[in-house]
Amino acid sequence: MAITINHQTNDISATSGSMTIDGASAGGAMSLISTTTLSGTATAAEISLPQGYKYFEFFIPRLSAASESSFNMQIKNGATTQAAKYVANRNVKVSISSFQTPVGSTSSTFIQTTNFSIGNATGEAGIGGVIKVWDARSATNVTRILFDLIGEINDARLMRAHGGAVQVTAADTDTIRLYISGNLTGEIQLWGVV
Repeated sequence: MAITINHQTNDISATSGSMTIDGASAGGAMSLISTTTLSGTATAAEISLPQGYKYFEFFIPRLSAASESSFNMQIKNGATTQAAKYVANRNVKVSISSFQTPVGSTSSTFIQTTNFSIGNATGEAGIGGVIKVWDARSATNVTRILFDLIGEINDARLMRAHGGAVQVTAADTDTIRLYISGNLTGEIQLWGVV
């Protein structure tokens, strides 16, 4: 028996013989959208989120900075920074009777992903990890973010930063700004799912 799927018309048919799949890809696969390379000349990376994607993932192999500082991000709509609630560096228990109050408030204009300074000495690894973003390009849903990062602090100890954030008021998020004190060196890859 053969199964034929035509992704242009959404027709599925079964016949005897070999299997045929016709049409464009079904979607759902991660694809590389952009790579931002920082060479010590900027303190922030503003990365545009293109229309047409349901989900974004920032992969950060390694970032280091000229000055020791915490690593932060902002949700932006054009030039306007959006307020967000966030929780970081905590294991969050979510249930009907018990939950942890977010660190950020309705007036917070940044998301502090680390509460430790990223080391910048020779041989220290900087910070790396993954930041996941969904509902970003929706004007009716709030942007949601999860992050899981590992960094080396100024005395060469490794620290893990994990947490999440939710935009306070729904607005189309077209840019994520990642920043730290001091000029950044490293790479940020933006991946997406259509």
